[in-house]
Amino acid sequence: MDIDESSIDVTTAVIEKMSKELEIPLSAFRNRVILSTGDQLTTKNIRSAQELRVRDMQEKRMEFVYPIAGCLHILMAIVDGIFRSHSGRSDGRDPTSLTRFAGMLGRSGLGGKGGAKVVDYSACVRFVLHVLDAHILAAMVGMVNLRRNNTEQPRLKSVADLRRWLKCNNWLEMLQEAKEYYGILAKPNWQKTTALNKATETYTSKRQAIMDKKKDERTAWELNFTKTAESKKWIMEELRAERDIVFENFLKFLHHATLLRDAIRAVKTGTTGRLEKNLEMLCVFFHGCSKPMYALEMLELQVDRKCLWTPECQFVYLNNCLQNLSGKSNKYQGNDNIVEHVNAEIKVSYNPRNTGTAQKFLLETVARNLVTFWILDKAVLHTSGAPKYGSKHSTVNARYDITRMADTIISDQSMVRKPGRYSIGVEGNKVEVSEAVDAFALGGENILSGHTLENVLHKRIYRLHLGDVPYDAYENPEAFLDRLESENLFGIHS
Repeated sequence: MDIDESSIDVTTAVIEKMSKELEIPLSAFRNRVILSTGDQLTTKNIRSAQELRVRDMQEKRMEFVYPIAGCLHILMAIVDGIFRSHSGRSDGRDPTSLTRFAGMLGRSGLGGKGGAKVVDYSACVRFVLHVLDAHILAAMVGMVNLRRNNTEQPRLKSVADLRRWLKCNNWLEMLQEAKEYYGILAKPNWQKTTALNKATETYTSKRQAIMDKKKDERTAWELNFTKTAESKKWIMEELRAERDIVFENFLKFLHHATLLRDAIRAVKTGTTGRLEKNLEMLCVFFHGCSKPMYALEMLELQVDRKCLWTPECQFVYLNNCLQNLSGKSNKYQGNDNIVEHVNAEIKVSYNPRNTGTAQKFLLETVARNLVTFWILDKAVLHTSGAPKYGSKHSTVNARYDITRMADTIISDQSMVRKPGRYSIGVEGNKVEVSEAVDAFALGGENILSGHTLENVLHKRIYRLHLGDVPYDAYENPEAFLDRLESENLFGIHS
């Protein structure tokens, strides 16, 4: 269909046109549900149409359409959220920031203005996963050095040293240790909360020692120290001395990027149960990384899935949210991704001229028979022995890039906690380290505040009390209102 679906009325027009072309009247969908997938704008338009038409004729309310964000667009939103949280300073001086590594490797054009917005999804997701690999290698080096703290063995200083160590040691055991160690430290807000508790305890003990003295024995500094305003200032300075922003950013990136890798793996392998758990975590993640529309979309899905979906609906979703057109392993895709491929195939199958007849042929013939044309094309090429156009490219070897990033992280000691590290640079040219957003901590706070959740629940409760509107109200609104007034159905007492 040659229709722009960027507005609410056009989105509903597409659904109505599909119903007309399939020769299925909208009234046939009453008391039925059809799952619809797409990007966030499409799902938002459908939900908005349902809210605006809540008092319309029942078949016009679009209640049979249940919009769910497609997996491809969810993955794109995760990558965008990671870039927003971990781009760092625009000059690239932050250790472990994406801006720094992109400049180091010469990977330009990954983000928009300021590098905090995804432009090329495929290039950005590869880059984030390469940076994650570098962080994991640095974490393993950190664990080996942690083991050697109280020994005379030399510390590992590069990925090359780690390779030599791995040849004669159990790397799986070390990887598990690194996972457990950094996994505990990377808990949402754990580092900041621990430092704040320590600073508060230190202040309390100092203040108690001062209060135990007689008032005339206290110095001017001690009298000032016990004041409320001074206590807050002292605790914040002590908190600053206890925290390590570089190390915290390292942990946050491990946490966020691991979620991206796990979600991608769940989609490719078709593991819908694993994807279901990822969507629960993404509900929190999107609430904390400046993705409010996808945060609302995930919350809508979780409320319906936990409270409203029947086991049959759950079964239908889990068995249809991913598709595998080739039958090969690790080739599952989201339905929205398949639609993107179909649209691309339509464009290359036939190049219409700027005439009404050509456009009509594209929409009514080529688009509807695309799969048939694709099968015939493959069959003809296979049986005729004709050469295949194009070439098959091998996967880019990113070993050098990953090693270089990992060596940089190891050199900066970003994987080791050093209290008081909140600035970088030499004396006289120091700059503040930009703190990455702790998406899970902030997201949890936003959800627990209750405002968004209340709105989502209110919409569902409000709809339960709305009955069908009589057809008389649409055929002759004035007569319908007159009848209500004459019969005093408005409940007005004289």
